[in-house]
Amino acid sequence: MRNLLIVLLSFFSLNGFCETYNVLDYGIVGDNKTVNTKAIQALIDKCSETKGTIVFPAGDYVTGTIFIKSNVHINLMAGATLFGSTDLADYPFIDHKFPTNVGEYAHHALVYANSAENFSIFGGGQINGNGKHPKLDVLRESDKHMLRPYMIQFVNCKNIRMQGIELFSPSFWLQHYLACTDVFLDGLYIQSHGAANNDGLDIDDCKNMVVSNCIFDCEDDVLCFKSTTPVGTDNVTITNCVIKTNCNAIKFGTDSHTAFTNINISNITINEPAQEGRETFFGTKHGICGIAIEAVDGTLIDNMNFSNIVINNTDTPFYIKIGDRLRKSYPEQEDKVVRDCKNMTFSNITVRGISKYASSIMGIPTYNIENIFFDNIVYETQGFTGFNPDNMLNVPENSKMYPSPEIYGVFPAHTFYVRHANNVSFKNMKVITNGEDSRHAFVFDDVHGIRVGDVDFKGDKAITPIRLINSTDAFITGNIVEYAADNLVQVEGKSTKGIMVSGNNARNLNGVVKTADEVKGSEIFQFNNWSKDMKQLMK
Repeated sequence: MRNLLIVLLSFFSLNGFCETYNVLDYGIVGDNKTVNTKAIQALIDKCSETKGTIVFPAGDYVTGTIFIKSNVHINLMAGATLFGSTDLADYPFIDHKFPTNVGEYAHHALVYANSAENFSIFGGGQINGNGKHPKLDVLRESDKHMLRPYMIQFVNCKNIRMQGIELFSPSFWLQHYLACTDVFLDGLYIQSHGAANNDGLDIDDCKNMVVSNCIFDCEDDVLCFKSTTPVGTDNVTITNCVIKTNCNAIKFGTDSHTAFTNINISNITINEPAQEGRETFFGTKHGICGIAIEAVDGTLIDNMNFSNIVINNTDTPFYIKIGDRLRKSYPEQEDKVVRDCKNMTFSNITVRGISKYASSIMGIPTYNIENIFFDNIVYETQGFTGFNPDNMLNVPENSKMYPSPEIYGVFPAHTFYVRHANNVSFKNMKVITNGEDSRHAFVFDDVHGIRVGDVDFKGDKAITPIRLINSTDAFITGNIVEYAADNLVQVEGKSTKGIMVSGNNARNLNGVVKTADEVKGSEIFQFNNWSKDMKQLMK
């Protein structure tokens, strides 16, 4: 990825911009009234032939759809704002000529490019979609809802740079990169609260993409990965960003048709949105999810890495889900099948939660999620009482529904609920509950290959922190429980086998393992655990 960044920087610095065009010399007026679409487009066409730079000095420039061409570089100087027209007639119908289900509804845009390459928009200015204007904002309640323009949409483009500008107030998605390659976004400041469906950044089947040093404040999903074409998303790095949202901060899906592979996301701070002074169209008061991975349309997920992330006060910190909705990305596509969802690492992450909704990792009965690793995690939540986990174990599958945590209600765990999974590991964690909670910390149901190691459970009086149901090959070791409870682990289910519990500090507990009658004693091995009565020591 370092080599990719060097290539991108070299391309834009060494190629040079041969000609410079000041828009004021070409009849373009920054008076916030004149609609400059034709004049701006004529200058873009001219600039494309000479591989030049178009300069917008300070001013308010109104335009309808402009089509970016290859080798065009736009410098929005400080004080320059490119405003979207509030007249829908200024946004013509666009045929993407590319196989994607987005084409069913996304046919209008303010800034658009298709099959262009080597272009950029940079400077200290702003693009403003005018999404709060009554002529556009009202459309979310009308039959013209889908006529709203995207603010920025680039399709099948290559070598793109967006740097240093502000992006404000779209009437639909703010920026959509569809099947693009070699994309570099840096230092963007994004305010996306114009109307409904105000995603901050939609990365849709792109390859070789770097997003860095950006600030997002969005109504809808922020870093939203989609796969709506046969291409697939591959080799994307996102780093050093700050996020506020009412919905999902980092989301894969729900459109998930081909692949999300080799994704690296690091150094991200996720905060709850501002609570005062505005209406919320979508989402929740605190935001739906910190990280949501929703593989429901037959996508392949492989090699995702998340590190150095802070998640503050979202309703659900982590939501990882396989489903079998299997919606097609285009009508001619063959019938879909569920594919692998595997190989994810989460490290050096701090969660501060205030919701009763736990994180979850869920496959489906016919297909398990695989190889999920959490390391060096601080997970702090508020305690909630009044729940009886014995009555909450029959969690619905809901595998064909639109995926979202709220369709499951409250889980029998307050930290992680894991079901239909292979090889899941939690180690070097602090699980902190502020106040008593009447649920388990972890519940594993139909999970095969479990590691819970070096977890420090802190909080007030609570019940057994770990519950295993019809699960196999578990190694629970080196954990400390600092509150009073009956046992460290509760084991049940006829299919349960191969459970090892060793080297745990359970001195505040009455026992270490509680085993249901249907579980064979020979499948539970306990060694060198310290419980309140010391009976498990060197057993």
